[in-house]
Amino acid sequence: MSETTTNNKNVHIGTFGTNDTSITVINNTANILDTGSNLIVNNTLFIPLTKNNNNLSGNENSLIALKDRTDGKFKSLIIENNDLYIHPADITTKSLAEITSEKKLILRQDDLENEINQIAGDLEFSNIHIARTGGYINFFSSNINLNSQTVDAGFRVNGGGSLQFKNVGGSWTNVGAGGGGGLNSVIDDTTPQLGGTLDTNSQDISFTTNSDLLLAAGNANLQIADNTSNVIVEFNDSNTSGNHILFTKRNLSGSIMPEITVDGDTNVDLRLKTRGSGDLYLDTNGASGGGDIIVSTSNIDINDMSNLNISTGRVNLIDVNLNLTANSHISSSLQFLENADLSTNPASPQNITCRSDTVIFDISGNNGNFYAEIANGSQGQNTNLIFDTAGNNNRVEVTFAGTGNVGVGTGMGNKLIYTQSGQSTSMMYLQFSGDVSRNRWQVLNTGCIVE
Repeated sequence: MSETTTNNKNVHIGTFGTNDTSITVINNTANILDTGSNLIVNNTLFIPLTKNNNNLSGNENSLIALKDRTDGKFKSLIIENNDLYIHPADITTKSLAEITSEKKLILRQDDLENEINQIAGDLEFSNIHIARTGGYINFFSSNINLNSQTVDAGFRVNGGGSLQFKNVGGSWTNVGAGGGGGLNSVIDDTTPQLGGTLDTNSQDISFTTNSDLLLAAGNANLQIADNTSNVIVEFNDSNTSGNHILFTKRNLSGSIMPEITVDGDTNVDLRLKTRGSGDLYLDTNGASGGGDIIVSTSNIDINDMSNLNISTGRVNLIDVNLNLTANSHISSSLQFLENADLSTNPASPQNITCRSDTVIFDISGNNGNFYAEIANGSQGQNTNLIFDTAGNNNRVEVTFAGTGNVGVGTGMGNKLIYTQSGQSTSMMYLQFSGDVSRNRWQVLNTGCIVE
């Protein structure tokens, strides 16, 4: 093949465009940064010119450059004294001196081990200090003067061969040999502390038998809050006595009834206290179909109560005495029914439920006829009916729902008719087991017309 000389041109070998060039000789310009003197093979391998000798002089250009797959730039590879180097920058933007000074050594694994082992002193990386003598790794709060600092936190193997951990401000503590890669047990740490909020990762905290959940030092309150930091329950330990509340899932009789009791001294009071003008509710799932509030006690003392209002309910006393001391009395609850509360159609009287122990028909105007139907009551319920009007020629006719009749003394009646203001009726509701036809409002006394 004949020799071809180029003048400051890169020479390409291989297919380039539509021409197949096989030029192998280039000029002898020594500076690899010139536009000439470089051999590019298939636009992938970049080779600069060197001298044909074994001396350092003239071989400064000894390198090859490969195109980087990512940015398409040629990056230098250099062999020097049997070591391989890379210069991770575009060869066309760097001088030969820069490539020489900035080259990075490429190490094999055995070379890396040898390089580290050749370091006589301790190893330091940022704020981590690996001590060759003593066999421990220290973690410092800063990376200033690492060797002069005391250990903030670290790991080590002690003289007995145990792996130990040291926390900031703490002492060396044995680390359990758990298989999960973390701490297997903190039993060796007699004073464990949290540095922040404990995240249970959707797991439970289990207490063994006779384990205690202790309040913080200084009798601080123990609070249970929701995920928005709103307190749900707060336990306030305001004294040093042993009296306390006891929650039991099943009481001692073996029933399924949860139980709240107090424990401690022989006689311990229990107080339910609201805040400000807040009310105290004992809800047995509503008035209709709900359960009862059962009080089992020898005495109910309400000497600090200014008013007991049962205007919308009732109190049933069975085999229990209601004792009222001096200056105490029972006030009647009143239920007022006016014109609009009653029907004017005798064929469809207004159904009335006696919610109070006294129902007053308070009629206004003149010449009015009104109709009401009293619904069934409850066993032993007492009710008074009073007719009152400021007008003239008014009339209220009262009938009764259910299958029973109205009993008036020894006679029977179905209807009460009020025509004069001040007429009244006293009656009691009676229920008979096994024969609902006998259930009725028994009129005990009346001053109105009975039909």
